[in-house]
Amino acid sequence: MIKALISVNPDLASSLALRFICRISRLTGMEMQTFHVVEPSESGQTPGTGWVRRTWEQGLLDTARARIFQVINAEKTSCPSLGAPKIVVGDRDREIIGELETGRYDLFVEGMLYSFSPSNFNKKIGSALYRNLPCPVILVKNLVGLEQGICLLGEGKDDEGIRNAAATFLKIFGDKIKVPVDLLLCDSIGTGREPTSAGMETSGAVEKDLDHSPKGVDLKFRRVRAAEGTAAQVAELLRPYGLVITEMSGAGRGKSHLHEVLSRVVCPLLLFRR
Repeated sequence: MIKALISVNPDLASSLALRFICRISRLTGMEMQTFHVVEPSESGQTPGTGWVRRTWEQGLLDTARARIFQVINAEKTSCPSLGAPKIVVGDRDREIIGELETGRYDLFVEGMLYSFSPSNFNKKIGSALYRNLPCPVILVKNLVGLEQGICLLGEGKDDEGIRNAAATFLKIFGDKIKVPVDLLLCDSIGTGREPTSAGMETSGAVEKDLDHSPKGVDLKFRRVRAAEGTAAQVAELLRPYGLVITEMSGAGRGKSHLHEVLSRVVCPLLLFRR
């Protein structure tokens, strides 16, 4: 059974993440644990030590618990398996990584509302948390149906990357969810024609079907394609899908055309590291 840690905050993004993963759980029997971190910096200057600090932290926990329970209870009607959340005080990145490692979770889940600006997305996947995640993450941008998925590999693709993408999908979903999965290989992202001044693409991405599937991959892809174009054009090819599976290699190490594509994708992302 897959064990998932779900980051929950009192916001819409967390509600979308909960609803998406609860749909998956009903089909796979996934074990879910909700988790919220209260960061002391959010409440102004912290007190010193001893009884005063303990009392102050308990007040933070009590306030957060009331708000987070409201979020959880709002989703329990459609997802009764949601249990009591774990709530801690500390640095968010450090506490999440610690919980993932000590709890031996297979998956991390959080929500992030879709934005037309790629800066927030790039900041997130380049953060210390995402650079040090010990397991794959599902980043829920929108609540969509999971009728079909796609493995996406950018420049520098290789057979190992394809195998890792397929293995990550199979580990999380196994054979319990009958979802057709395509494979899209992007040789050149960012080499197509740029958008017009009106913000519309002048042409679509160039794509072609390949007549062979990669060897040594347990997942049977429904369709294998290669494509090139601008990030916006490639992202448009991904619009019909309910899940994009891809690697986070190189996050935070300069501009990545693949990350530019992912920032424009509106559906949930299943991200992994080698």
